[in-house]
Amino acid sequence: MDRTLGHLHAQGLEIDPDDIARLSPLGHIHINMLGHYYFELAEAIKAGGFRPLRNPDDPNEPFY
Repeated sequence: MDRTLGHLHAQGLEIDPDDIARLSPLGHIHINMLGHYYFELAEAIKAGGFRPLRNPDDPNEPFY
């Protein structure tokens, strides 16, 4: 989240500190409390890289 906030700040976006205080990396819509999970990471992420940030202006990108 620090990388994302730094990226947004570098683009000139001001973010309210109260909003930052409430950020959480946990999304909950996709969580099945009764199931098993399997995560397949992309090779770039396995190597320590990062995925690109979502473009909020692209309607074809999912919003999680």
